[in-house]
Amino acid sequence: MKSMDDYELLDRAELAQRLKVSLRTLQRYIARGMLPKPVYLGRLVRWRTTDIIEWIDNGCKKP
Repeated sequence: MKSMDDYELLDRAELAQRLKVSLRTLQRYIARGMLPKPVYLGRLVRWRTTDIIEWIDNGCKKP
């Protein structure tokens, strides 16, 4: 059974807070392609919590 985390989406500010980095550092990660692929909702960019957790569990390796 899926949990609510399976459906939770994070915006840039929430993701930066979860990773404990500044927004500028997060922008660098995005520019370097270091994060899992985001979900696009029109012009909005979001990341699935489960993708971020999996990325961390795998050592934050470039996807």
